[in-house]
Amino acid sequence: MKLGFVGAWLLRNVGLEELVRWASEQGFKAIELPSLRPETHRVCAEYGVEVCAVGGGANVLVPDQARREEAVSTVKRTIEAAAGEGIGRVMMTHRRAEGLSLEENLKLFQEAFTPLAEHGEEHGVKVLMENWPADGMNLAFTPELWRRLFELVPSGSLGLCMDPSHLVWLGIDYLWATREFSDRIFYAHAKDTEILEDGLNEYGIYGRAIGGGRGPGAGWWRYRLPGYGEVDWAAFLDALYELGYDYVISIEHEDRVWGSNTDPDRGKRGLLLAKKYLEPFIVQ
Repeated sequence: MKLGFVGAWLLRNVGLEELVRWASEQGFKAIELPSLRPETHRVCAEYGVEVCAVGGGANVLVPDQARREEAVSTVKRTIEAAAGEGIGRVMMTHRRAEGLSLEENLKLFQEAFTPLAEHGEEHGVKVLMENWPADGMNLAFTPELWRRLFELVPSGSLGLCMDPSHLVWLGIDYLWATREFSDRIFYAHAKDTEILEDGLNEYGIYGRAIGGGRGPGAGWWRYRLPGYGEVDWAAFLDALYELGYDYVISIEHEDRVWGSNTDPDRGKRGLLLAKKYLEPFIVQ
């Protein structure tokens, strides 16, 4: 297993070559990128950092057929480009189309993701959905929904990017979910969730009602770097090892205490803290 990180938020403040050079100097083996650039392959090869996943580039769950077909074509091109550079994972947006029922969104999912999964199979690329709820607006965030999505698109190239932090605040046993869906976990994020007991007592599970809501602003939980929350990382990584997972686990830094989205230098320090915490559990 290799240790990497999600690079999207840092790329808003730091150039690609500077970020990849820093990653290499600090001993990271991989990086997830939001998109491919003309210089991506050269830069990553020069510094010996693997691109473990790349964003698909479009949301395909749109009702208008012409727009949906255009989005599917965009993702197909991303799959082809990823395969050409030896990148085996493409991360998909799975936000529901507003104004449509769940069943209507499931139909859209089947229509759009079936050709993408088939294209992934043809090119040796996994098409992945992170289990991020997005305040309930995303489609693939609970075991109930995963089962239905995999029934609709049974292709073995369609799978999950497992992030235990989301399951913590949803009240779902992330170890059980990992074991239950082991054959569909092709990638993993390392992010933690801290439960704020005072906030839970004040707001309840629906979160702050006045000036807030669900998500990281709910007031009773917040995303943290690994080691600062509820996830038992030894147990989670052990479960992945036991189930045969041997790919990259990428630190996803959304910890505001450590400068997420606001302070690149402090953010890098946070990444190094998380790396130091996780390394004893990583067998390379």
